[in-house]
Amino acid sequence: MPNSVNGLGTAPPQGPSRQAATPASDGQAKTATGASTADTLQLTDSARQLQQLVELAAAAETVDNARVAATRQAIADGQYTVDTRQIADNLLQFDEQLGG
Repeated sequence: MPNSVNGLGTAPPQGPSRQAATPASDGQAKTATGASTADTLQLTDSARQLQQLVELAAAAETVDNARVAATRQAIADGQYTVDTRQIADNLLQFDEQLGG
């Protein structure tokens, strides 16, 4: 039986049940039994580096507008040439990298 994406489908929830947490005066949540539940997250150095790379990639220019303009101009002037041998070599090299 399909469930809707927002989790409001007709199937009952699956998995372990949890006790409801209530706010405590010290700012930490406490369960119904009174135990403190403080969640922490520690990132590894690899995760931090990955986060930095994602941020750098998001900030990087994805299109070289100058190169696009030069290519368009070369096409318009009839000066753009395609090196079919280079394309074929690159395709074969890519196929080899994929294990082909």
